[in-house]
Amino acid sequence: MARGSEVACGVPALELAEVCDTATGVELSPMEWEALFWNHLDHARHCQNMMIRLNRNLGSKGEGFGNEWARRNVRLVSLPTGFGNLSHQNRVNQCEAARLTLAWKARERVADALDEIGWDKATLKDVEKLVGEKVDPQLFSNVLSHDAHCELPTVRGTRFPYDQSNNNSCRQGEIDLEHGLVTYRRMAVADRFVDVTLRFPCMKERYPNLVRVSRPTMRLRGDGMIVFDLVVFERRMRTVDVSKSAHVVGFDLNADWHGGISGVRLAYNGHVGRELVAGVDTRRQQEKLERLYVEYRRCLAQLKRLMPWQRPSDPDDPIQVAAHPKWARLYKQSLELRDKMYRIKTLLDWRYAHDIIDHARPDELIAVEKLDAFDASGRYEFRHGSQLAKLEHVASRNGRRIVQVNPAHTSDTCPWCHTRIKNLGKAREYQCPGCGRTIPCDYGSAVNIAGKGCRYLGHKHVTPTPPKGRPTRKRPKLTRKRHSGVDHDPSSGTGKGPASFHSQGLPGVATATIRNKRKQTTTVTLRASVAMQLWQEPQLPHSE
Repeated sequence: MARGSEVACGVPALELAEVCDTATGVELSPMEWEALFWNHLDHARHCQNMMIRLNRNLGSKGEGFGNEWARRNVRLVSLPTGFGNLSHQNRVNQCEAARLTLAWKARERVADALDEIGWDKATLKDVEKLVGEKVDPQLFSNVLSHDAHCELPTVRGTRFPYDQSNNNSCRQGEIDLEHGLVTYRRMAVADRFVDVTLRFPCMKERYPNLVRVSRPTMRLRGDGMIVFDLVVFERRMRTVDVSKSAHVVGFDLNADWHGGISGVRLAYNGHVGRELVAGVDTRRQQEKLERLYVEYRRCLAQLKRLMPWQRPSDPDDPIQVAAHPKWARLYKQSLELRDKMYRIKTLLDWRYAHDIIDHARPDELIAVEKLDAFDASGRYEFRHGSQLAKLEHVASRNGRRIVQVNPAHTSDTCPWCHTRIKNLGKAREYQCPGCGRTIPCDYGSAVNIAGKGCRYLGHKHVTPTPPKGRPTRKRPKLTRKRHSGVDHDPSSGTGKGPASFHSQGLPGVATATIRNKRKQTTTVTLRASVAMQLWQEPQLPHSE
């Protein structure tokens, strides 16, 4: 995040509008600037790979990790002769090499601990005790799922973050809200300096409170286009003081798409409002996701029913894949459906966040469950971490306050008589044995969450009063939020939320060779199979 008065939002894949030479002011042709940028990224990739190999014994990062730390600790390599901006480019390459090398070393420390403890019985706490430091649960889950060690990373798709340098490599961005343009003066590209103008569609409509933009990150997209990722900073709305509020809005976030969200408004005197549910457009996306899921399961069933002679023995062999067209068609269809489902789930997470903000009034406290995305052993289970991150971002942009309460026994406790329900399972509703009422699970959980949120306002003993009858569910006001038309990464949602601020985890950024401990075979991860590559667009070759 940015400073206290600003909120950051990632904007990926902006395309070039104009490139001019800084010294002469002459505009470069598309062929000239494309060759210039390709040469720049190719040399950066070469230098980063050399730095990774030279600094494989790099020590762990300390408190002051960043640009200056990488500059002091990462060994340099020389760029080609004639690069006048040698030191500025190496500074960026040092930061990228340090990021990849330190990530690899952290992974290796976890893998070594798993070798000693045992891959089948190791837990997150056991690994942390053996390593002697806090281990990221996501890192532990990734290493455990691969069940192998990884070799030194190799940069394939280069990214060049100018925000890791200073004004000598790139000046601060100049914003043109009326025309939707961002201009960077004196950007160091290969052996010359150029002025780069990026096309930013719908800038004024999407970010009306725009204050400044970060220096961009140059990368090569999968289709061979040179694009730029940047972070915009908006003026943060002042958070409303909710200490004197008489209401708390509690929401139950579901990891599946059966209900999405279920909320309720609870007053300090115990009055409970009607159920707050997702909007109309959100429900349409839920129904679309359910239809895709049915089609996806049907496709997997057809793949499972194929006879052995209808499947290739080696899916990575293009000759065998071409000889089994039915399997290739079903396999391609399953991958497309899976990717489409992932995009819709990400979109739904953003829509849930906006629906919650639309339901709550500006002076009301929003309470949600504090759910961990990992179980006791450290294995990944839920998407709640992603949902909460998106909700926090949308709330910060709108000046709302959110509290996360203890989720213990919120789903299996009657909100009216506080009777514990045993053996609830996956039932969508239950009949309380204490008061005899039929209660939907999500609605009852939302009431319990709101009751725990009242404690943050000083109302410690709030007894909810059950409403009379079953009133109609309340949906948020229908507001049409148009898409900007910009091509976004899957992690960026609808363009309203943040992409990965540090642009980590981009497909094709790095590869690693895996040594399988069980089968003693060598495979390559972060690489699509040959069958997958059959229907992808060809990419321009990289020179080593």
